[in-house]
Amino acid sequence: MEGTDVGGVIFVPAIAIDIAFRPVEPLLMALVQQGSSDENEIPLHLTMDRTRLFVQITHVLLFVASWLGVTPGEPLL
Repeated sequence: MEGTDVGGVIFVPAIAIDIAFRPVEPLLMALVQQGSSDENEIPLHLTMDRTRLFVQITHVLLFVASWLGVTPGEPLL
């Protein structure tokens, strides 16, 4: 597997971030309009937690792609 292959796989969790993050806009608007309360913040917190997993997967795949992209014996510059 090459770094370019992993680079293509990165789009899967990146799209999942977008899908998991969609319900945030109405939750943020309710927080702005109604103020801070458990009814407003708990659903927002749960949505952010769901999104965090996909962000971490994306970071790991970016690290793997960068690690695979460096070939031993070649100059870095």
